[in-house]
Amino acid sequence: MKRMNVFVLSLSAQGRSRTSLGKTVLTCWLMLFPSVFIACRGVAASSAQAVVPAVEKGNEFDGPRTQPPALPSEFSFVFSLPYAIGDEFPLDPKEFERMLVLLKSAGFNTVHCVYKDWRHELFRKYQMKMMVDVLAWKAPSKTDIRRNEEQRALVKANCLKARGSDAIWGYNLWNERLDWAGDLKQFDLLLRMLRTWDPTHPVWVGTYTYYHAESYPTSPGVHGYYDYHWQRGHHWHFNMLNYYRGLVKKRRGRMGRWMGLDGYNRSLFTLNTSIAYGLKTGMWFIGGPYASREPDIKKRWNDGYFLNRIGRHMQPTYKLIGKMGNPVDVYSTPTRRSAANIKKEFKIPDKTTAFPEDHWLQIKQGEALCGFFMLPDKSDVVWVANHNAYAWQGVVMELKQQGGQRIVVSQFDRSNSRWSVIGSPPEINFSLPPADARVFRFERVKATDTPSPGGHRAAADDYEPRDHFDRFKKLLGKRGELAAGDQPAVVYSTSTRRTIQNRGKKEGLPDGTVAFPDDFWIQVKQGEVLTGVFELKDGGHAVCFANHNALAWQGGLIVPIQDKGKPTLIWEFDQKANRWVELGGWGDVNFPLGPAACSVFKFKQTKP
Repeated sequence: MKRMNVFVLSLSAQGRSRTSLGKTVLTCWLMLFPSVFIACRGVAASSAQAVVPAVEKGNEFDGPRTQPPALPSEFSFVFSLPYAIGDEFPLDPKEFERMLVLLKSAGFNTVHCVYKDWRHELFRKYQMKMMVDVLAWKAPSKTDIRRNEEQRALVKANCLKARGSDAIWGYNLWNERLDWAGDLKQFDLLLRMLRTWDPTHPVWVGTYTYYHAESYPTSPGVHGYYDYHWQRGHHWHFNMLNYYRGLVKKRRGRMGRWMGLDGYNRSLFTLNTSIAYGLKTGMWFIGGPYASREPDIKKRWNDGYFLNRIGRHMQPTYKLIGKMGNPVDVYSTPTRRSAANIKKEFKIPDKTTAFPEDHWLQIKQGEALCGFFMLPDKSDVVWVANHNAYAWQGVVMELKQQGGQRIVVSQFDRSNSRWSVIGSPPEINFSLPPADARVFRFERVKATDTPSPGGHRAAADDYEPRDHFDRFKKLLGKRGELAAGDQPAVVYSTSTRRTIQNRGKKEGLPDGTVAFPDDFWIQVKQGEVLTGVFELKDGGHAVCFANHNALAWQGGLIVPIQDKGKPTLIWEFDQKANRWVELGGWGDVNFPLGPAACSVFKFKQTKP
């Protein structure tokens, strides 16, 4: 690996800041080199006060060398502002409380900030958790465990007050490259001090990728890292997830990571695929919906910020993720499209592991990553994450029922945070939104036990995809939109790998169908569909995409040829409201297609 070593830093050189007021703004260069910028600022700021290293007397901090660390009890969705220098959070208790209420409403359950007694009480009041910044050397905090005995005494006092508190997540000791932490023996001592003063909460130790992640002997509880793979190379993503999965297993800990503010789809993809590998603490670099430096308090909160949407969606799963522990296995399907929805060679993504052929669960359709976990009651949980940040998947998950036992399947319902029993079917069919995940539980019971509800294969003998064309021909005729002549004008099909009854088959065109011509103006890049193209009076085309499968979902991906001089506008037909909804001039359209269902779109090329 190529490395650029700019300078060597002392232990006091850590801190994250930003230079703009108002909403958090991350420039491209700051995203590419955040540690360099922040470390330079930390060196300049800390030079005014000498560092007095900690000294261990006897064996007073020996316990953590052999004792297992405390671990997070649930998933932590962490809000952080600039840290490790001073205190960027509101010092007014009323404004801090307002911020806390808003963050909780947006799915944040943990805040990385400086400890204060009144803040501790507010976290307890709102059933949230404080990740304590123990590196804030500057006034008014002066609680930097690295600095001197006076500041270490304040950190110790805070740790003693935090012992056993449900309102405390734990302590944040490091976030930059660990080779910038100075003497790692001294660093390990600071870690052991924190764990001795408060053995009831974990410590976060982070680094860039894997730099020196094992260069200190004591387990902190949570091993964090950052790689910013969407900017620095997607190869880092699964490589680092594999590395830290092994590290936390060896060190009896849990995985954490900093994630960049990459927009809804990319950030949700990073989060869900990481949870499949065992992620338990996710921190966002840096800020997000609340801007503490905005002078107008009314403008500090941005409720429409994308992290709020992610947090509210993920919030029902936090306690479950905590119970899941570290994964037993993580397996991947092959993929035809990348995480960024770009065509690729059909194979499993680099640094992932294929499903064993004899595994009790197989993915027969859809591009997904599956993390296998075991709950305390010995039931299996599978976290099924979409490999594509931008395209829907129609997933067919097949079970191998084992002799003498029956597998009862439940799906996690986010609306009530409970399991919804599906039954004991031979396969489970479901849609998987872009970048998202679904969660299933598998309980093994005696085969003689009373079967749970559901689980039978639905009848599909009467389904014929072409029936959708007849229905829409009549509808378009009544609306006065259909052009004269035989309709649909053409009918083309994709290849299929499953039958209309959702059975596996040799890949190829269904009998009696015709493939899309290579030069046709629209192509189906994903999904098994029969396509009817209707000519309209206004010169446009209505295209009906009918699911070839009566029992399984499809993730449809269609790409119209776009002429820069004459862009094609796209509408989707809302079948409930019976009207066209304009989508715009997209280069591709991703949509879920239910079993035995169809979706209809209108395409019309504009005039130059």
